[in-house]
Amino acid sequence: MLHYTFIDITAMTDIESIRLFCLSLPHTSEDMAFGEDYLLFRVCDRIFACYGFARDNYFTLKCDPVYAIELRERYPEIQPAWHWNKKYWNQLDLSGRRFNWQVQN
Repeated sequence: MLHYTFIDITAMTDIESIRLFCLSLPHTSEDMAFGEDYLLFRVCDRIFACYGFARDNYFTLKCDPVYAIELRERYPEIQPAWHWNKKYWNQLDLSGRRFNWQVQN
């Protein structure tokens, strides 16, 4: 059964606040498996989020495919993620409007 959590991203404006939030989730780890330019967050060894230091105004999150499309249609700050499978991954423009984000547990 899938469980979802709503997160308030209003305080997530920089890498440290993003990092602190992601690491507060149960069973979460971080690594830089793609090199020094990308910080990956994993739950049980599966990537659920990525922060790219070269594009630091964007944060990439994995999402339910139907919900991903719904979010893109509703918020201009959410777009298909660059260099990720666009069916599952959205990128969030951190310089845009603030709202709640739903994360699968």
